[in-house]
Amino acid sequence: MKINQVREMADADLKTSLKDNFEALENFRFRHAIGQLENYKSLSNTRKDIAKILTIMRERELNINMKLKTESSSPVKKTEKKAVKKTRKKTAVKEPETEETPENNQE
Repeated sequence: MKINQVREMADADLKTSLKDNFEALENFRFRHAIGQLENYKSLSNTRKDIAKILTIMRERELNINMKLKTESSSPVKKTEKKAVKKTRKKTAVKEPETEETPENNQE
């Protein structure tokens, strides 16, 4: 399961998918213990799917990636990017010049 597919799922679907994945993981562990599991990669894939689902549920709880969707919907023009770069160059910090003192001029 890819992360984009998980993000598109509704909250109720996430909960049911999480429950199904936990049941599948329990089944895989049991089959692995008795030596009947043919595809050992399914254990790690199921654990990763559970982690993805839990991550998305937590993001929605904290409203983390909701900000990214609104920012990406308004694309920045190239001219605006260039203007920002030019202003950064102009406001660069210059090093302070040292005054000449007898200590600096030891000739």
